[in-house]
Order: sequence, then C-alpha cells, then structure tokens
Amino acid sequence: MTEESYQQGRKVMATANNLRGLITSAKGNVAKWTHITAANISNGQQEKAGGTQKLLDKAMKLLEERRTKFAALKFPDSDIQNVKTESVQCEGCGAKIAKGNTYCGECLCED
Repeated sequence: MTEESYQQGRKVMATANNLRGLITSAKGNVAKWTHITAANISNGQQEKAGGTQKLLDKAMKLLEERRTKFAALKFPDSDIQNVKTESVQCEGCGAKIAKGNTYCGECLCED
C-alpha cells in the first residue's frame, strides 16, 4: 500500500465514521416517531397519528438515503502513485510558483 492510498483510505474511513453517526441519529428519529405514532393510535387520536406518520415516513426516507450513501463508499486502490508537482519560490516575495517561472503574478504587476 502506498502512502497516497493510505491517506485516501483514511479520508474514506473518516467519511464512513461520520455517516455511521448520521445513520445512528436517523435510526433514533425513526424509533421516536414510530413510538409516538403507535401511542397516538392506541389513544384513539387518529388525526395526530396521521401527522406523526408523515414525519415517520420522512425519517425513514432520510435513513434510507444515508444507508445508500454509506453503501456507496469505496476504498481506493492499494497502489496509487503520488504525483508530485515541483514548485519554486518567487525571487521577489518568496511565494510558491510553478517551476520555470521567476516571479509571481503580483511581483510582475508591481512597477
């Protein structure tokens, strides 16, 4: 495994960890709205149950979206080569510029 592959893998793992937290939060919302809907139905409050059912449907849709996004994560290849770009310093101010140039755009514009 190259260093670049490792670094990209770390980014994927950070994203996966964040999505896991979002999925856990969405599961909690689904459980909350399921409980509230069931309580409204058992208490005979059909109007409230209809409203909470809509919120339950939204929570379930959000949970499914987050699970789909988590399932779509892919790890990078293990042999990615790091392409290094060479840069030099501007002779006027010391800022990084592309190799082959002597001065940056700001130093060239100054008269």
